[in-house]
Amino acid sequence: AGTGSGGFGAPPPARLSRHMQTIPAKSVALGRNLGHATARSPAEFEVEARNAAERPSKQGGDQIKVKFSAPANTTVATVSEQPEGRYRVEYVAPIAGTYQLSVTMNGEHVQGSPFKLVVTLPRAQASATTDANTWSAYAQKRARKNPEPCAPFVPAG
Repeated sequence: AGTGSGGFGAPPPARLSRHMQTIPAKSVALGRNLGHATARSPAEFEVEARNAAERPSKQGGDQIKVKFSAPANTTVATVSEQPEGRYRVEYVAPIAGTYQLSVTMNGEHVQGSPFKLVVTLPRAQASATTDANTWSAYAQKRARKNPEPCAPFVPAG
């Protein structure tokens, strides 16, 4: 008759060797959106769990947490486990600015964390803001050089 914690006929509980276990300090975060993103646009990066030999651990099941600092520390990231000990992190930064992005695995920072994340305005909005600022500066400069008297407002009618 089988005895022990594994039950009848079950092999003893498997123990991972130290070389196979995930080591957060050896694990890495990869991807363009780790350092740069566009406000209000979907962004993503990956976290790869690595073992003591700095090779992919491939075991999975790690707890990944992502935290953003100001200007929008309420930014939420979604983490989904992928095959081979990889994790996809997806987020949308609501406003432009410089963030501090912390990535932890099993309660410890991954290599390089916290990261500096620069979030910029979408191109069209950034261009419109720049155009408006340029026009405003031009108009102010022109008004200083050639002050024109203001005509009184006369309602049509």
